[in-house]
Amino acid sequence: MGYNLIIVGILVLVIAAFVARVWGLVRQETHDDERGSTRKSGFHIIHADYSSGMSGHQTTYKVPCDPQEYAQLFIPKETETKK
Repeated sequence: MGYNLIIVGILVLVIAAFVARVWGLVRQETHDDERGSTRKSGFHIIHADYSSGMSGHQTTYKVPCDPQEYAQLFIPKETETKK
């Protein structure tokens, strides 16, 4: 009877250590893996060149660094219901 109690105790300790380790890893991963991008000010400058044989085109785009401000560019100013 005494050996069974010792074996069960060791088994409980091993399971508790395993659960604590998994819990710590999950918390660390979720803390380190925050979603989204950091907010930045200013703009990215993108230069685009196009050449097709004899003709071509060259332009520069100015894109905001802030992801929220960038996303606002894709939202229409007017919709079908707000005309």
